[in-house]
Amino acid sequence: MNDITLRVETSHPTRPQNEHNDCGVCALSVATGRPYIHVHQTTKEAGRKNKRGTPWHNALEGLFKLGFKATLQEMPRNVWQVRDLPRLFPQGRYVFVVYSTYGRTHAVALIDGVVVDNGGLDSVYQRVHSIHKIEPFNAADIL
Repeated sequence: MNDITLRVETSHPTRPQNEHNDCGVCALSVATGRPYIHVHQTTKEAGRKNKRGTPWHNALEGLFKLGFKATLQEMPRNVWQVRDLPRLFPQGRYVFVVYSTYGRTHAVALIDGVVVDNGGLDSVYQRVHSIHKIEPFNAADIL
């Protein structure tokens, strides 16, 4: 089970130096393939406040404005760890949320079985809170 491919992205070229608590923006940027600054602006327009994290309803509205949808994946509660995800989801683009230090949560991307993080992931043994498949939507999705 030590075959996890873990790539850590610690910065984005267009990421404001004074921004933090933006793991959701970073994960959405990676999962959608859109530039960080564009995702940051879109989630801000959806109600996200700088340096205050990304509430999921702001993330969903931002995704919609970017032309994407998020589908919650069924999973056993508090059973999966980060190290399990590449095996369970070898294809596709996902954003998952883990329980982080001090009861907080942290958002991370999973792209075709590769975990992509902005530096806030503590361990591959962290429990997964939820995982969402990120896909472009079409007109039939909103009718």
